[in-house]
Amino acid sequence: MKNMKSLRGLDLTGTPSLSVKDLTALRGSKLKTLYLPGPKYSPKDMKILRQAFPATFLGVPHPSVDDFTKTLFAPLH
Repeated sequence: MKNMKSLRGLDLTGTPSLSVKDLTALRGSKLKTLYLPGPKYSPKDMKILRQAFPATFLGVPHPSVDDFTKTLFAPLH
């Protein structure tokens, strides 16, 4: 992908987890947006990714809330 010079956005949500090392291999690309595979990255990992992609928006999906959880916490709202 690094050779894809016109690539500006990459959405990895729903893909198997990728390590920080895998993602930083894209360093030097002209990505404007990068949606990460999931919310599994630690604050330290996110710092590394932000340093690797300073001009790139890093999107992190939030875990979905199932109907049971919504019902369970409904009285609190």
